[in-house]
Amino acid sequence: MINIAIAGIGGRMGQSLYKCLQDTDFDMQLSVATTLPDDPNIGKTVGAVFAGNSEVVITDMLSADFDVLIDFTAVQPTLKHIQQCRQFGQAIVIGTTGFSDAQLADIHQAAQSQAIFMSANMSVGVNIMEQLVAIAAKALHQQADIEIIEAHHKHKVDAPSGTALMLGRAIADSIGVDLSEKAVFARQGITGARQDGTIGFSTIRGGDVVGEHTAAFYMAGERIEISHRATDRCIFARGALFAANYLAQQDNGLYNMFDALGLGQFNGKA
Repeated sequence: MINIAIAGIGGRMGQSLYKCLQDTDFDMQLSVATTLPDDPNIGKTVGAVFAGNSEVVITDMLSADFDVLIDFTAVQPTLKHIQQCRQFGQAIVIGTTGFSDAQLADIHQAAQSQAIFMSANMSVGVNIMEQLVAIAAKALHQQADIEIIEAHHKHKVDAPSGTALMLGRAIADSIGVDLSEKAVFARQGITGARQDGTIGFSTIRGGDVVGEHTAAFYMAGERIEISHRATDRCIFARGALFAANYLAQQDNGLYNMFDALGLGQFNGKA
């Protein structure tokens, strides 16, 4: 039995994780549930607050009574949780996005002494899309203008999304360029003609959109669009539980969905 800790049990992803955990076929159970220090639900059981039969008491302190922590909170809390998991000798699945390059480097360093699973998108479909986009970019980049368009609900705080950046990195890696040098994140006013070889990003925020991503390859007389649309937040929760089940069996290191799917040889590249 794998004991699961959920960080941010009261958030949208925290509640989805709890819901899916009750129905999962994996041999796992909730053992720790954390929330913000000012949450009035502290001291109550998860089952009493969010339905179900869980007797786990909601707390604002992460204890060591778990095997894998699943974290979709925010950058600073996640960085703190990584340190705590290292102290506890426990694994962590990270679905949080918005890390800086320096913070990502720190996470890579931390993975030398603990098991970390990290993906900007826990959907199996999006991770397959990442590979398809890399293949298309490798074949078409000399003749296509590449744009990434993403849409999310109005409450999302980072832009472009971590998934959009993940797709951008897959494209850049597949054609041997540095995304930081080729990415275009905003266009306004007299911008001049589009520069060859750039990768454009467009962001939409509104309503309750769970998540939509399209990588478009514009060529003379035709275009190819590779898209993924999420209609249920549970796809991310199910993917995170899949990741936790995989990570519980691994040694120290940094893993992603390609590893869990047995596609580690691709490593996000075509």
